[in-house]
Amino acid sequence: MSSDWLFGFKQYHNVPAPSWLNMAMQQILSWPREDVETSEQVQQLNELACNAVDLIVEQGWSLIDMHEDELLRDTAISEARSLPSHTSLRAEFLSDYLGQECNSKVGILEDRGPETSWALQEVDAELTSLCKLLAPITPEALGFTCAGRRKGMVWTPFRDPEEAERLQPRELSDEDVDAGVLQSHLQFIQKRRLCLMRFISNDGGVLELSPRPGNRSRQATQIPLSEGKLLVFRCDEFGFNYKPQGQEPVALTTWIVDTGSKVVQQLATGYFGVDSMQHSEALGILVGPPMPTGYRMHVMAMHAHLPGAALNLDSVECMLTSGTDGFVQIPATRFDIDIYCSIDGEKVPGLSYVRHGAMMSDEEIIHFDNAFFGIREEEVMTISPNQRMILEDGYMLLRKSGFTKTSLNGRQTAAFLGDTGTDWDFTAQIKRLDNPQNPTKATAFGNCEASHWTYAGVSKIVSAGRLSHIMGLRGGSTNIDTACSASLVGVTTAVQALRKATGGQIKSVVNNHGVDAICMGVNMLLSPWTFIGLCGPSMLAVKGRCFTFDVSAEGYARGDGFGGVYIKPSDSDEDYLSQLCCLMGTYVNQDGRSATLTAPNGMAQQACIRESMREAMVTASQITIAECHGTGTALGDPIEVGALRGVMEPRETPLLTTSAKSNIGHTEACAGMIGLIKCVSMVASSQAHPNCHLYNLNPHLDVDGFPSNFDTEVIDTRLNSNYAGVSSFGFSGTNARADVWSQCKSGPRKANTKPDLSKADQVHIRCPVTLGMIEVTTGEPVTKSFRKKKGYKADVLRDEWAPYDISSQAYSGGFRYRRSSSDEPEDLDEEPYILGSWSGWTRMEVMQRREKGVYVAPVILGEVCYEMFRICLEEDLSMEIYPIIKDASSKIWIEGPDWKGGGRYWIIDGRDCDALAGALYEVEFRWHQEVKSISWRHMGASLDAGLEMPAFEHSYMLTGTFTAGHFQEMMQIQSGMWQGSFRLGVTGEEEFQISRDGDINQLIYPAQSGAVRTTVPVRGPDSLGCKKYWLIRGMPSEELTVTLEVVDGHLRVTVASDIRGDKVWESEDGWDRHSYYVYGSWTNWVPVQMIMDPSEPGVFKAFGKVQCLYPSMKTHRGGHVERFYIIVDEDTNLAYYPQLSCARQHEYIVEGPGPNPSALCWQIYCPTPDSRFEIIFDLTAEDRRQRVSWGWPIRGQIEALQGPGLPQIEN
Repeated sequence: MSSDWLFGFKQYHNVPAPSWLNMAMQQILSWPREDVETSEQVQQLNELACNAVDLIVEQGWSLIDMHEDELLRDTAISEARSLPSHTSLRAEFLSDYLGQECNSKVGILEDRGPETSWALQEVDAELTSLCKLLAPITPEALGFTCAGRRKGMVWTPFRDPEEAERLQPRELSDEDVDAGVLQSHLQFIQKRRLCLMRFISNDGGVLELSPRPGNRSRQATQIPLSEGKLLVFRCDEFGFNYKPQGQEPVALTTWIVDTGSKVVQQLATGYFGVDSMQHSEALGILVGPPMPTGYRMHVMAMHAHLPGAALNLDSVECMLTSGTDGFVQIPATRFDIDIYCSIDGEKVPGLSYVRHGAMMSDEEIIHFDNAFFGIREEEVMTISPNQRMILEDGYMLLRKSGFTKTSLNGRQTAAFLGDTGTDWDFTAQIKRLDNPQNPTKATAFGNCEASHWTYAGVSKIVSAGRLSHIMGLRGGSTNIDTACSASLVGVTTAVQALRKATGGQIKSVVNNHGVDAICMGVNMLLSPWTFIGLCGPSMLAVKGRCFTFDVSAEGYARGDGFGGVYIKPSDSDEDYLSQLCCLMGTYVNQDGRSATLTAPNGMAQQACIRESMREAMVTASQITIAECHGTGTALGDPIEVGALRGVMEPRETPLLTTSAKSNIGHTEACAGMIGLIKCVSMVASSQAHPNCHLYNLNPHLDVDGFPSNFDTEVIDTRLNSNYAGVSSFGFSGTNARADVWSQCKSGPRKANTKPDLSKADQVHIRCPVTLGMIEVTTGEPVTKSFRKKKGYKADVLRDEWAPYDISSQAYSGGFRYRRSSSDEPEDLDEEPYILGSWSGWTRMEVMQRREKGVYVAPVILGEVCYEMFRICLEEDLSMEIYPIIKDASSKIWIEGPDWKGGGRYWIIDGRDCDALAGALYEVEFRWHQEVKSISWRHMGASLDAGLEMPAFEHSYMLTGTFTAGHFQEMMQIQSGMWQGSFRLGVTGEEEFQISRDGDINQLIYPAQSGAVRTTVPVRGPDSLGCKKYWLIRGMPSEELTVTLEVVDGHLRVTVASDIRGDKVWESEDGWDRHSYYVYGSWTNWVPVQMIMDPSEPGVFKAFGKVQCLYPSMKTHRGGHVERFYIIVDEDTNLAYYPQLSCARQHEYIVEGPGPNPSALCWQIYCPTPDSRFEIIFDLTAEDRRQRVSWGWPIRGQIEALQGPGLPQIEN
């Protein structure tokens, strides 16, 4: 890191710039003497710390003269000789503590030693003082945060051979490992950053500093030893060899340690096995039901739009917790209450006695951006407000779920909608013609001005389908109408379609093959006729409010509303932590034969609630909150509370009973969804919302002796997690119930957002080489048997400078200690077969056994010079062995055998090494039950080896707008040449691309979508061509011929027209088969192409300059930052980006190529503007953290490297 920052720090602390900066690098600094004034001493200490750090930045070490007196030295030597507490280090640890070739005894200096050891304590205090001085500087200057120092270690020689023999270090034992000795040592060597060595006594000698292997920025150094010196060096960059001279040399050593890897703190995950209690305690759930485990339905996002200007969840929760409602007098824009309503609630036939409702403002239902949804003005005039709200708020729900219009297109997301239809009168749109065509004949609509969009605009059949159509959702689209319970029935249907039955749960009877689902409900009050119809049987409350649970309950009030949830099935810890709630149980049943069609059935309601709780596997006493249907009717409320009591007893804690209808009225088809959203809000805040308009409890409620609470204020559950249930009962007899769980996410009962990793059995992180999960301390791969190690303690110690952040599978060094490893190859009981793209994935070929557990197979590259493959056992595709990503190299972690391959495969790409068609490769597969490996090597030409593979004729297929997404096979007219044709449609435009063997992972396409110019190169075949097509224009019905030529991976696409002649596109070969662009802030986010360094194939470079455009671009440190990520072929949907934003180089795994929806960027920091930097993109790096880097070359290097084609990135 540059020392420029230190000058700013010195100026801030009024520290003068050092005069020795251009002097010899072995400058010895001086510790302030004790005889100076306190203020001056503080100034000198600050200067010392800055100068020491500056030297450490430049050369990796700094030497300080401590000016000690003879009394202190002699006393410290005497105390060191008599130090009672000597320890014997483990033999495997010696080099980490004592360096190389060191033979001495050590003692630990305790924090509170005896009064007789004052001299050593004083020397140790000097080391502590220096640590405190360095602590505020190290984060910016040295790149780590000081977490403190280790206890002082006193070095003294052995008195005699007998003592040396007695204190001979012993080797690590299994008991040491189980006791956590090795775990503690590994944490130390991974966190140590600076070593402080105080030389108390010696007669000279030398200390040798050897740079870490591969560290070219440091040089080996020999530092002469003398008494009264303090050496500070980067122990994470240097090894050392301490060679003192003299009879009894004494030294005191300590280490400054880091707080730990920021990457581990941000990205590591805890593994808690099957112990849900342990996991819950780690999340801070100390009081309340534990977190569920296993495959569950997670509500990942919610959205609600309700009366009272409640446009989002925050405003909805504000309304519910404050106990207000959204009722207003019916506005004239809905209908004229003077015409359609009676006065003072008088019941008059043909009129509504209700003059109020929970209604949204006119702007909320009238304003609609039809252009955003691609709807023409003529059509949008016929679409009811219900459907407009479904589009607007449905898309808002999808955006909150993390999707965009682009990412939604083609996604298998199911849509479920509770909708009882619209009050909007479409007949009012049909105008009678002034000059009818058939004035004497009564033909339906024949003499009126109608539209073919009119029916679709008002029909509830289209409501859910319209959102799926516009967003391109391919999952099922279901509209549900069971009246008041419709939306909650939709949730139950979605859960049944997505979940897996476990234990005693009922098996799903619905399966639409969706990957996730959105569930919505909608209701709009647009016509007086429904009001009038419901007033006839006196179903509505005269006062226009829901007096739920109150003695004055006489009917319900109606309300507008939209609510929706996004449900994702998953068993991953990440989804459990980011979920809003977990849907534990859902159930639907029917009243059957009850008193009347609309009368509630208490026994059926009990059965519905009981079955949902059985599905959730919870008991009555675990349910904290009950969100009731609670319409506020004289008959319904007592029956519902009685049914609730029949299920929720026995219990010791009160059941907190609420209903959202007192706030927003009865939203009918949307009512169940609003109740579910309210439930999630309550359990996520550990509080029950108040009941509005509750003054005197209805005496007909059966609550005597039943511990329940109907409160008018917010009630604290006093739990860190809660269960809650919502009931919704349709007036036609269809009952629905859902039970949810969530940890408290806000308020005084808030649990942790991330688990306390110290309480986990194991801590895992993703390996940057294999991309598989590894144990964070040892780097051991996480396998099924490894997960069974409860309370795992480190049992691996690699070589001295070995990294631990890569998997042992990718580590090529040795081990100082390792418990017996069981990753030796084993013989398979079944025969392994290889299948790949060389046969169009149609033929399986048995692999030959070479030795124990090692199987081989030949692969001959086809005409495109690359092939993909997978492995399976016994020719069974449900027993596939596959890598965890597509386009995998041989280093990627291997899963299987199972059916979860999902089309993932390895790729042998001869284009990287200029291999020609017919090149022979040998694939070698090593089988082990848990740790498998694969590799391949180039064997030359297949003809030279005398090997011939069974012939397979590859096919190439056209796909595009003229095939409606299907594949149209091309004819092979000669070797390496295929031809197909199509006709232009009525618009005179068509788009197309080409697929090898009908495989979407082998597409041939232009570098830019909609390519017309022949200068745009051909790309592929590969998996990056989704939505990239050639655009062909011409005359309608004009026939065009497409010819594809493939020779040794070179592609040539020709489109021939009898009218316009031929257009020819060609590919670029080798590493140029794709272009890479820097997409950064200094270019105002204009892509700038990177150029491959001819001396380093696969390494692309570009230069840039830090700009000084706006004062706001400055950071809090007074410097300047630029941000960037890398895109492929100028396509922002094919990005390489870090795992987290504002990343430094080599900090996080480089993800991609793929969409970067969060615009995650690397951040370049520079203290001064106009500084030039070089960005390097290395596609050959096995460690994916190393793929993107940058440096600060000097001017001459820029001019030398910047050839005629190498871009200089300017603003």
